[in-house]
Amino acid sequence: MEPQTRQILVFLAGPLTWLIIAVAVYLVWRANRARSAARAGQKGAGDVLFHEGFVSGTSHKNAFTRYFVVSRNTASVTVTPSELIIASAIPIGDLNHCAPRATARATVGRSAFGRTAVSVEFDAGGGGRRVVELALRDPEGFVAALSDGRSRAAG
Repeated sequence: MEPQTRQILVFLAGPLTWLIIAVAVYLVWRANRARSAARAGQKGAGDVLFHEGFVSGTSHKNAFTRYFVVSRNTASVTVTPSELIIASAIPIGDLNHCAPRATARATVGRSAFGRTAVSVEFDAGGGGRRVVELALRDPEGFVAALSDGRSRAAG
């Protein structure tokens, strides 16, 4: 290997190492944040109005998360008397939320592949609103749990 090539590789090794460390720390931080949101949703069986696991979804935070970051069968949705909890097992995108149930509104959309898309809008804190689109097997139960608390639990 030529000395010039070796100098370039040594020069790039430091920044690349820091970049890899920064990405790893970020992914660990997001995974812990998702786990804490999921733990917040682990209530007693009587406190859960609706729960569905293996949910697909996407966030409408921006164009990138809306069209390119899709969680396929890795999220779960839980509705309690006071909260709406959306937790994704994969910490990429903007699909981990814990919002007051009173601020959440759901709109049933199109149906495909045995699931119906539900658009959920809720307060994200700080006066902002978020929109998340979820593919649910039981959209009517989810909408009922958000609106008046009458629902049936789904797997």
